[in-house]
Amino acid sequence: MKFEKKILSAALVAALAFGLSGCGSDSSDDTTSEETEVHFGYFGANGPSHWGDLKPEWSTCKNGLTLSDVTDPTQHHQSPINFTSAAVASEPSFELDVDRDIEFTTENNGHAIEMVPESSEDTMVLDGKTYTLAQFHFHAYSEHTQNNMPAAIETHFVFKAADGSLAVLGVFVDRNATNENSALASIFSQTLPEAGEEGAKLSINVADILPEASSVYSYSGSLTTPPCSEGVAWNVYTKHINLSESHVVNFTKKYHNNFRPVTGNW
Repeated sequence: MKFEKKILSAALVAALAFGLSGCGSDSSDDTTSEETEVHFGYFGANGPSHWGDLKPEWSTCKNGLTLSDVTDPTQHHQSPINFTSAAVASEPSFELDVDRDIEFTTENNGHAIEMVPESSEDTMVLDGKTYTLAQFHFHAYSEHTQNNMPAAIETHFVFKAADGSLAVLGVFVDRNATNENSALASIFSQTLPEAGEEGAKLSINVADILPEASSVYSYSGSLTTPPCSEGVAWNVYTKHINLSESHVVNFTKKYHNNFRPVTGNW
């Protein structure tokens, strides 16, 4: 399954650039303008069902396409989605150049833990376009689901192209100590920083976190935080990786239920 090729408008590119601090890149729970401070979160009046009403430029969060509105699941719509048994997984159509140790800084942006690379060496080529890894971060529970079942955590690797467009790799993480992913464990064995602070610098090989020999669900969706901009190229691995209970808990003590509910089914 191939991504639908679109030419991004200047407005969309600007929105994507803003949303890179979302998922995207997961923007802070406290998003600020010069005149008005607008908060978004995951519960109550500033939760996902209200995001589209918090700021006019976030209206896409409620007015964007969902899978119930389209016949082709590769068309632009909102993310995340539930992959049903009818969803078609395929071999990855992208090429990754991420098999190296590079330094990452652990950051707490106010509603997620993210790992920010100290270099721009890690890249992805998709449909002839090169994307550079901007950061990766975590949601608990997973945002995407399979047959309505979430994983304990979902890791999002956010890649950005020179024109501002985004491609995201999603990895499901199960709560299981058997064959624990050692690269991921190294992140969650540290003392995680408080909101707005930086933590440890770690040498990580991203290839060690990605599932081996896995097919992917490929579709064109959106950021999963405001402004919910569409046109994001998603590839979610079908295979899961494992993380021990203690390491999952180390993350969920900081952030639990920091996920946007699914917006439709495939």
